[in-house]
Amino acid sequence: MPAKRKQTKLGRLGKFLKPTSPQKGALLFVIAFAVIGGGTLVASHAATLHCINYTYRQGSSGHCVSDIQGMLNYDEGAGLAVDGSYGVKTTNAVKIRQAFWNNVFHTNLAVDGVVGPNTWKIVCDPEKGPVPLSYQLYAKDAGCPGY
Repeated sequence: MPAKRKQTKLGRLGKFLKPTSPQKGALLFVIAFAVIGGGTLVASHAATLHCINYTYRQGSSGHCVSDIQGMLNYDEGAGLAVDGSYGVKTTNAVKIRQAFWNNVFHTNLAVDGVVGPNTWKIVCDPEKGPVPLSYQLYAKDAGCPGY
């Protein structure tokens, strides 16, 4: 007598996808996301995932911090390690950028080393001419307008 197949919770959908199918994992993720998220996934949700919608300060870490470091290296020549760790050197480089914009453009930014909504605007706006591809990639990943 052949072994009885275990019924999956996906019902007919589970029968359609073979257990070894590479699409199965992706489909299960989408289904789970839709169920957990209330069944709706809107494009504007993806926009909120951009780095520029969050504030970063000493102690922050991750790819958004790497984006900040990469952009500061280009525009300020900061010489930061692009390691995703917001430490003293990154804080100081941000303060230099904030002070520069205050002195040259009279922006009245707080010179606190924190990258929040107002500082994102200056980090996303390079002062030098055509920017290299590396800067463009950091800016695009961070969600800077125009990249």
